[in-house]
Amino acid sequence: MARAFESYHLDSMVTAFLIVRQATLEGPFVFPSYADWFKESFGSSLGYHSCSKKALVFLFKFLSDLVPWEPARYMQVHIFHPPLVPSKYHSLLTDYISLAKTRLADLKVSLENVGLYENLSSSGDITEPQSQAMQDVEKAVVVFEQTGKVPMAVMEASIFRRPYYLSHFLPALLTPRVLPEVPDSRVTFIETLKRADKIPSSLYDAYRQACATAEEKQPGDAAPGKRMERDCAEQPLGLLTAALEELRALMTDPTQYD
Repeated sequence: MARAFESYHLDSMVTAFLIVRQATLEGPFVFPSYADWFKESFGSSLGYHSCSKKALVFLFKFLSDLVPWEPARYMQVHIFHPPLVPSKYHSLLTDYISLAKTRLADLKVSLENVGLYENLSSSGDITEPQSQAMQDVEKAVVVFEQTGKVPMAVMEASIFRRPYYLSHFLPALLTPRVLPEVPDSRVTFIETLKRADKIPSSLYDAYRQACATAEEKQPGDAAPGKRMERDCAEQPLGLLTAALEELRALMTDPTQYD
């Protein structure tokens, strides 16, 4: 990447982006996500593009030329985590964002429903908001469990992406359930968000009430489960009983062997 910006060599730029995008598919234990890499590379005054106007023009021309063939998820990253640009050159950024948004609209990809994390397992670029939100919740809880802190992606969404955060992420996170006696990572994560005023009180109260209702109904709900377990246990016994009855009949009337 450094070589590409030193010589403004397009082939080096293409190679660098291809290698990075392939590396991100290996997962976070091997390489950062594309969003994290892009922010690290271009999101500060230390970025590759920050040395001159020529470098800025080189970057945005490269990104703009990719738009007609660019997968939606990469354009989404560029829009939500744009390169840091001096105010006097801001038109370079706004022109690119306008172009990328137009392309996303053509692809019928809504920015409102874009998830917080990259979905590398998806074969396509369009994921249902509910499904994406559930994936985001699972990832956020894992990150919280590992770090003990609310993930930065969640904090940023609560401020800059409130429509998705309030309409999709929080409802997925606050799915009612019977709460464990010993708080698990999900419970602790929710309580941490509540203390940080990242969950509206009305939504939190409704969630707690729904969880309490689920717990009250647990004995009644458990009965069908027990019956199902009993049925599953009795099914092999029934087959065995039928086989024994057939064997008894054959032993009583040997002519049935003929």
